[in-house]
Amino acid sequence: MAPRVNLFPALLPLVLLAGCGGGEDVQGCAALRKGAPDKALEHCNRAIGSRMVWSKEKAQVRIDRGAILAERRDWDGAINDFSRALDSGRLQQGNQVIALHGRGTARIQKGDLAAGMADLDQALQLDPLHADAFANRALAWRMRGEHDRAIADADAALKVYTKHARALVQRGASLLLNGERDMALADLNEALRLEPGLQAARSIRGVLWHVRGEWDRALADFDEAVRLDPRDAGTLRNRAAVHTAKRDLDRALADLDAALKLEPGSVEALLRRAAIRGERGDLDRTIADAARVIELNPKAADGYNLRGWVHLQRRQFDAAIADFDRALALNARHLPALTNRLAAWSATKDYARALADLEALAQLAPAGADHRSIGMLRFVLGRYAESADALGRALQARAGDHYAALWRYLAQARAGEEPAARAGLAQATQSLGGRWPAAVVNLYLGKGSEAAMLAAANAANVANDADPKTRANRLCEANFYAGQAKLLRKQEAQALPLLRAAEKDCPRHLAEYDGAVAELKRLGG
Repeated sequence: MAPRVNLFPALLPLVLLAGCGGGEDVQGCAALRKGAPDKALEHCNRAIGSRMVWSKEKAQVRIDRGAILAERRDWDGAINDFSRALDSGRLQQGNQVIALHGRGTARIQKGDLAAGMADLDQALQLDPLHADAFANRALAWRMRGEHDRAIADADAALKVYTKHARALVQRGASLLLNGERDMALADLNEALRLEPGLQAARSIRGVLWHVRGEWDRALADFDEAVRLDPRDAGTLRNRAAVHTAKRDLDRALADLDAALKLEPGSVEALLRRAAIRGERGDLDRTIADAARVIELNPKAADGYNLRGWVHLQRRQFDAAIADFDRALALNARHLPALTNRLAAWSATKDYARALADLEALAQLAPAGADHRSIGMLRFVLGRYAESADALGRALQARAGDHYAALWRYLAQARAGEEPAARAGLAQATQSLGGRWPAAVVNLYLGKGSEAAMLAAANAANVANDADPKTRANRLCEANFYAGQAKLLRKQEAQALPLLRAAEKDCPRHLAEYDGAVAELKRLGG
């Protein structure tokens, strides 16, 4: 039996009664479908509405009209026509296969995978050599994330017809998702050699180039894919991702706007657009996109996280935390929501909850664990031995982290391990030389004075030191570390003005600010 290789094959020949009214429209519907689809659709509509066309012929016309509607992405209309043709009971087996294949494909494109695959299964029972049905079922398996089964169906299609370009595309796409990039590229290249105008091959190869970081090649394929099918919202979204990676945000927004005109309910496009708008500081539009995401899918954790992020930027901390809580209730492993809630807890000086989120992040993503921040927050909370342990891990990960060394010294000293603290600080700061915070290290090791440290903080003997922000940060640090030195010597009264100066002058993002706030709270000052 000859393989089926067209997405919506032509119908089996129609037998019309000579001279019967409506015959011209029946023939025009089928004959003009490829070359003049608008004209063909007029013929189809007239034939279906004519009392002079028999029900058997109407069933077959509905298949042709369903194919036209499917090519226009009118999935509901296509499904309706294919269903009515099948329900008529007037189709020969060959046209039953065509209708089942057409309806199954349309259902898959609409996202109804179970019903679509059931149709394709039935089509393959009637025609085990229907290559297109195998290829489109491969698409469904891929959409379900079952890439090995998708590859198996694509292989089955290629066994029927070795030059089935769409089967090569489906296999290539699944190989790409399995991480087999070279094999995927070979399939996509071959598909385009067989059918240079195959839009899906261009679009998926563009994704492959993007994954490989070859952005110009990705854009070339996406541009051609958009030219071939300007209504493919998925390709527009993918091209927007490349523009974003290249920091061409105007073009990225233009593509996302166009994609949303085609698919107003695309949560993916809304989230991407919102992220760009947020980066540009357009908070009103960002929160509008986030609200739309939540409206479309109340279980979309990304939507709540995004809306919470806007609240965070506006310092609306209660609203922000409520949204982050909701995101995490939906997805306990949502790292951006945990990170953002951590920022909200820190901004509200709820250090215990901030630490809990920071430790949760370390458990969920051990490779990126921020041991230095964990150690600093434990110090702020007075958990000195645990702080020293975390800061030790930070130094193992990054031996030249001199601030981690300073805070570990303070944690160990406050835990009653002054000799070990000094030895550890001396060893960890050997490479520091005379650079800041060398003056702080010298103070703690007994090699310098508080006055010398303050003078070093004020110095402008390095080009960057002339930056007012750099000097202000160093003065803030100097006050905090001088205050800590007083506390280690039990000179609380002398520590208070230094810690108050740090609280007043330190930028809020510096750990020394949080440390000063916590010490003043402990001291009642």
